This record gives sequence, structure tokens and C-alpha cells, in this order.
Amino acid sequence: MKKIILVFMVGLAVSLSAQAQKTKTASKTQTKTKAKTKKTAIKVTDLPKAITENVAKDYADYKILKANKCDDSGVISYQVCTAKGSSNVDLYYDKDGKYLRKAFLPAKTTKSTKSKPSSKTSTK
Repeated sequence: MKKIILVFMVGLAVSLSAQAQKTKTASKTQTKTKAKTKKTAIKVTDLPKAITENVAKDYADYKILKANKCDDSGVISYQVCTAKGSSNVDLYYDKDGKYLRKAFLPAKTTKSTKSKPSSKTSTK
């Protein structure tokens, strides 16, 4: 009888330990996801010179539509929204104006064109 109680207690201790570890991991994950990037709209003229020079050189045919200053827990970056015809591209730069990446955005469409089913019936 003592052996059964001892095995039960050891099993209970192991399962409680595993549950406590799982709770700590979930808590760390929640803490990391709570920090959000704060975007602030800024004037295009307020962008660092290095950014405007890069856009003028590498994206000469694109027009800058708007710009955002992003603060991700003290890490500053810039988002530059550009367009050329129906093509939209967001460009991302660090605080010093160094190019980081670009993101192509879907072209905006004005109307959805769905084909209508044919009302013709075939006769044999």
C-alpha cells in the first residue's frame, strides 16, 4: 500500500512540475506579443535625407504618397508608401536611412467583373 501511495505522489509531482513549466512558457509568449509597433504619420519632407535620396535613385518612377515613423519598443524605422500607376510598394528603412525591405501591395480595383452565366439553352 505504501508503494502505491509513493508512486501516486511521484506522478502527481511530475505532472504539477510540467504544468508549471507550461505556464511560464505561455506567460513569456504573451509578454513578447503585447509590444506593438507605434506608427506616426509624418510629412514626406520630414524623412531623413538618405531615404529621399534612395527613393529618388532606386524608385525614380515612383511617387511617394505618405510616410510613417515606426517605434517598436524604442527601435525607430520608417515606412514609405509609394505608387507607380496601379503598382503600390511600401519601402522600409532603419533610423539611419538604410534600406531594409519592400512590400508589394495589391493593386486597387474599381469594380469586380464577374462573368454571368449564359442563359442560352441547347436544343437537340
